[in-house]
Amino acid sequence: MIGPKTAFTLVELLISLTIIAILMGTLIPTLGNFGKKQSVIQAVENFKSELETVQSKSVSGITVSGFFVRWALKMDCSVAGGAKSYSLGYYNGGNFVSSRTETLGANLSIACTAGDIIFERITGKVTGLGAGQTRSFVFSSTDITGFSKTAVLGERGQVTIQ
Repeated sequence: MIGPKTAFTLVELLISLTIIAILMGTLIPTLGNFGKKQSVIQAVENFKSELETVQSKSVSGITVSGFFVRWALKMDCSVAGGAKSYSLGYYNGGNFVSSRTETLGANLSIACTAGDIIFERITGKVTGLGAGQTRSFVFSSTDITGFSKTAVLGERGQVTIQ
């Protein structure tokens, strides 16, 4: 005796393919934004790391040519659309000497109000920030509407990402 047939009918196959097509149609745009969001997240993580590096140099009292200097991170916040790069370096007297410049990706920018972040020697506190005050740096991409990450710098140099 031959058992019942176990093959799919044409209608069942078409329904399955339709469901898969609908799922793919909703998943593909989400995956496209995933990479763009990751570039914003990576940029803000790099910024946090650079701030920690500059603060560490300030706390350790690293000198340049035997002189005590004020280590800083500098960016131009007056650029329309936000800053596209930032420089790490030090102030020797009143002059900023850049040791390295980090450039953001093509569609990334930083919204900020003041471009100089200067750390005090030995204490590592941020110059110009009083007790409980913070400075925010908002990272965004022109490719993604409504998505941004914010690096919040506290008076003692601690950085949190929101």
